[in-house]
Amino acid sequence: MKRFFLGVLALMLSTGALGQGFDPSAKYVQLSFTIDIPQMEQATPSATLVVGQPARLSNAVEGGVGYRLDVLAKRLIVDQKGRALAELEWALFSSENGKLVLKSETQTLVVANDDAGATFSTTAVDDEKDLVQVKVVTRIVPDSEIIAKLGELPKVAPCPASDGIPSMPKGGSCCQVGCGPGQVMTCCGAIWCCCNAGACCSPP
Repeated sequence: MKRFFLGVLALMLSTGALGQGFDPSAKYVQLSFTIDIPQMEQATPSATLVVGQPARLSNAVEGGVGYRLDVLAKRLIVDQKGRALAELEWALFSSENGKLVLKSETQTLVVANDDAGATFSTTAVDDEKDLVQVKVVTRIVPDSEIIAKLGELPKVAPCPASDGIPSMPKGGSCCQVGCGPGQVMTCCGAIWCCCNAGACCSPP
């Protein structure tokens, strides 16, 4: 059963992040997540995305529980209070022993450029005794920041088709980076992705 969250709570939690100076043509957002899944060490990945393009982050843990996050920053808007909002969608899976298990699905509006972020808690799709919690901090990224890091505004290739395998192959439109002992993050569909240890990679 899918669990969808309206963004009303997220909007009520923040009174800052006014949309003054917000460029409605902005094309990039940075999403910084804190992910808590039972039996998994807390994960704090981040990704800089092209608005409207799906991305996928996969963290494989040798001998332990990892995750896969399929995420989309669907659009940016300004509400009646002048706040910049991001419409987000994501599906969160746990990964263990070569299998993916859907834990939660979320569709929401969140206030952008608000350091407090928004937190979403729900019972796990596969087991109602388990609690899954995801916090996200959303920041609109100007073109100049992308150019300063990469020298240009990149053309980001789409992710390969999902085959139900927890980790994606390196190469093609994916990149990989070590995230600590026995942990590897694979990223696609994003400008760059970073993991718990602060290590980052940029898909080709």
